[in-house]
Amino acid sequence: MTSTLLIQLIITCFLGAASPGPSLVLVSKNAILNGKFSGSLTGFGHGIGIFIYAFLSIISIGVINDINTLLIDIITIVLVGYIILPTVISFPYYFNIDNISFINSYFESISGFTSTGFTIFNNLDQLDQTLILWRSSSQWIGGLY
Repeated sequence: MTSTLLIQLIITCFLGAASPGPSLVLVSKNAILNGKFSGSLTGFGHGIGIFIYAFLSIISIGVINDINTLLIDIITIVLVGYIILPTVISFPYYFNIDNISFINSYFESISGFTSTGFTIFNNLDQLDQTLILWRSSSQWIGGLY
């Protein structure tokens, strides 16, 4: 293992451990109910758990890459698809709706593409019918992807 690969591994594990998610609620709950020390222990335990998970994931991907390099190419294509396709899907929102930033239009396209159902729009009845069709189609394509 080269030093560059080791540094990438450490950075990836750190970012996996540092990313806030649903566990932030658990850490906050323990800190509020049981005190700062309990919250710190919960956060530290969560960080170690995510570090171990990220480390094992990276080692597993390395083993899979040694066995089958085509699988890594497929994973890369899927990840690039999750970046490029929502960007393209966000253009109609950005160009057809006044007072919407590109980040909000990208969020709307990501939520549609991943079929989460989150939206930034308070009232969908005020949207143009073509944008509602575009939104529904992007959710459908995301469900297939």
